Amino acid sequence: MAKQARVGRPPGSKTNEYRFIEEVPAACRVCGSTKLTVIDGYAPMITEGGGVRPDGREFVRVERRPKICECGQRYVVMAFIPPARS
Repeated sequence: MAKQARVGRPPGSKTNEYRFIEEVPAACRVCGSTKLTVIDGYAPMITEGGGVRPDGREFVRVERRPKICECGQRYVVMAFIPPARS
């Protein structure tokens, strides 16, 4: 019987490290609060593909998360994920 090939990452391989650019807190347009909480049951919408933000910083991925304010307004907050440091 032939030996079955192993599936998955090789032992000891490193995981890519992503770091977040400091997030500018989104403010509610109705009440002005910056305390937005993630809505349960919704997965983040992830867009792979890089680019450059208007302020000149690079990013490799954009994550959009639905959040809700204390006053009931719903928003989609975007986080730009920069490349990992080498």
